[in-house]
Amino acid sequence: MHLPAIDFHSHLGGHNPCPFRDPFSLPPGYHPLYWMKDRAYFNSLAEEAGMALQFKVGLLLSRLGLDLVNNKADINKQLKTSRRIEKLVVLAFPPVVTDGKPDYANTPLYVSNRAVMALARDNAKIIPGISINPLADDAEPRLEELMAESKKLPNGGKIIFKLFPSVGLFHADGIDSEGNEMPYRQKLLAFYDRLAGCNIPVMVHTGLEEVVKDIEFQYFMEHGGDVAKLVPLIETGVTVILAHSGYDPSYQKAHGGKPNQYREVKAAMQKYPNVYADIAGAFSTDYNFIGTVAELMEDDHCRRKLIHASDYPVGLADPEKMLSSLANEDPDNIYVQKAIRVYQAIAAEPGLNQMTALDGCARMAALSLQAMGATENSIEEYFSNGARVLGY
Repeated sequence: MHLPAIDFHSHLGGHNPCPFRDPFSLPPGYHPLYWMKDRAYFNSLAEEAGMALQFKVGLLLSRLGLDLVNNKADINKQLKTSRRIEKLVVLAFPPVVTDGKPDYANTPLYVSNRAVMALARDNAKIIPGISINPLADDAEPRLEELMAESKKLPNGGKIIFKLFPSVGLFHADGIDSEGNEMPYRQKLLAFYDRLAGCNIPVMVHTGLEEVVKDIEFQYFMEHGGDVAKLVPLIETGVTVILAHSGYDPSYQKAHGGKPNQYREVKAAMQKYPNVYADIAGAFSTDYNFIGTVAELMEDDHCRRKLIHASDYPVGLADPEKMLSSLANEDPDNIYVQKAIRVYQAIAAEPGLNQMTALDGCARMAALSLQAMGATENSIEEYFSNGARVLGY
């Protein structure tokens, strides 16, 4: 039986503020499709992608209610032209919740469930990654609605859930940093039980969260994705996917090469049968992220629980630049050694820069696995892991 190769981690992005209004003063009841609070950061991302002019014009026209600043067309084109990736998970971002209601004005990044569900309705190759802040008054009813809606999707009803404590600004275990039980803990645990009852995979961001910029939320930026806080969710028995394998390249550079949550992710994968990890972002940075992912690829048990993921539309690193950068790192660092091994294999691959983003990332993953000693059968198994998790 053929299992489709799935890229389990991509993003729909855009800016869709309220027409004729300052988006920092959104009126009650208004629900944008998506938006980013820090527009300077969004503009820098657009410049990196060579789309600064389109962003500025689209942002201006969005004031008239036109939905132009997004990457929907790019997502559909990537899937249509991909030779390796057959399906793509596109993720929503939940809003911050204040007094049980969405607080868009204080949300760093928001992508609505409406937007990802609409994308999935129009393209059978897309699997929506819905996201609801568990603290919302209507969290459980909204989950029921989306589950019912998913059954009508042309992809056969496939759907995942993305839990985002770091962006939603809540403690994933309902316990604050001083060990105090938060007032919302019982509501949170009840929501986890409901998620387990839905029998769909739950992805959780692990590692540093750079979307959260406000200094008053530094705790959530650094610890919102701590694996130890996910134990109540894991122990419901639901399939949990630890996004980014607990690692963030910027954290690594700022903290002298110390992996952030990587070891905790590896331990959880080994301890819990229902815990997996994705490698989103591993090939999108000039730092040493890939070294820790390579270690997971080397471990037979962990490799069988790794989920392929690109973090599209985040760009892919240049292997030659990566090797040049690694030449300045500590040669005795085991993660540096593994990263060099991987990027030497990637740099030797002809035509890689001619591939689409999804195919390029998939090829990089295959070459990395090869470099770490995986057999062809193991590589095919890796690309099928996402399908197995989704029940194909």
